[in-house]
Amino acid sequence: MCDKEISIEHFKPFGLVQKFEALGWEAALKCYGGETGKVYMDAIQEWVGRLEMDPGTKPPETMKLTGWVGEVKVIMSFETLNEIAKFDSKEGRYTFPKEVELYHPEKNKKWDTMQKDVFEPGKGKEKKMKKEELKLPFRLLLTFVQQNVMPRRSDRAGIRDSDIPILHCLMKGKPNISYRYLLIPHCRLITALLKKFGAITGTSKFFMLPKGHAPFILEKLGPYGWEYVKTDRYHKLNNVGRKWRGLRPDARMLLAGEEDEANSGDSVMGESDGEDAEEVAMGANVGTSSGIHDVEDVSEFVEWERHEDWSSRPDFAQVLYDKLTRLGEQQKRDRDRNELWHRVHAYNEQKEINDMYLDDKRRILNGNASVGEPPLHHSAWLDPEQDAPPEGYLDMMKGVFGDPKPPHH
Repeated sequence: MCDKEISIEHFKPFGLVQKFEALGWEAALKCYGGETGKVYMDAIQEWVGRLEMDPGTKPPETMKLTGWVGEVKVIMSFETLNEIAKFDSKEGRYTFPKEVELYHPEKNKKWDTMQKDVFEPGKGKEKKMKKEELKLPFRLLLTFVQQNVMPRRSDRAGIRDSDIPILHCLMKGKPNISYRYLLIPHCRLITALLKKFGAITGTSKFFMLPKGHAPFILEKLGPYGWEYVKTDRYHKLNNVGRKWRGLRPDARMLLAGEEDEANSGDSVMGESDGEDAEEVAMGANVGTSSGIHDVEDVSEFVEWERHEDWSSRPDFAQVLYDKLTRLGEQQKRDRDRNELWHRVHAYNEQKEINDMYLDDKRRILNGNASVGEPPLHHSAWLDPEQDAPPEGYLDMMKGVFGDPKPPHH
């Protein structure tokens, strides 16, 4: 049994959860129906063994898998899957790549670009690709994909060609490939479906999962080759000598003059991978996570966004499409960059205000202590009878404002 629940709060500081949310795939991180310990293998095997497939009028959207458990008919379709969990939750139309695009991506003209984006420099060129050759975030992303998106029980240390476009899609947040289309039905998903149709009842046979089949949490990544350490401010991971850290949501604010933890070569969401490391680090300092940083230039983005029918359009239409795509992407990047700088400056401004307050507080405490007086933590009360205004002050005020009038209540 492959599929596991993935802790949202543990992996959000590393920007991994946000990658699934950007595609509307967040349901892939959870269990369905609250079932975490029981596996109804007899019912699952009977349903799988009696499956019939109906492509419908517009496959794959209309495709249905129909099976039986006893006399109960159970249908898996795009509609029934969404009654279990909110799959493909992002607004807009999802795409359904052709089989050759998914299982033979090396024939895609963008294959070299995809490899460059997900692998360490100079890696991934051999016929047998290895997980440790991936850039650090993709090593963990691939583990999640192998468990919950396209599950498999063997060859988990290696990388199949079909893994690359899925990882690249998660990194870019596009194209909007349908999760329901990619989904290989696994035990917990089938269990939730059988329960919905009443094929599993209180008398159905089950076995309990072993204790080792626990949800993905940071402390339990050892079997997958990751070492984990928690400090006052960071979650830190280490894989084959490469370090990676994410700011804890409950990290305490740095005190005045206090330096942050030395990163000791840690990668803050890809910081050690090169470009734009400073911008990513600043995002981490203000309690944000930038995710797996995208360093492609706008020209590559424009080329990537071209549809299959782009080349068949008139020249003026091609130019207009590219120009609008480039303009929209540049505006988006400008907004993102401005937002980051605004957050950094707001943080620094607030930190300066806090430091000034602390300085004033220390000055008051030290001044009172030097003359033997107890420290005051609030303004002293002024008695109006004892602290009367100077002579002539009231006459001057009357000359300006007139005689005093009774207060309004």
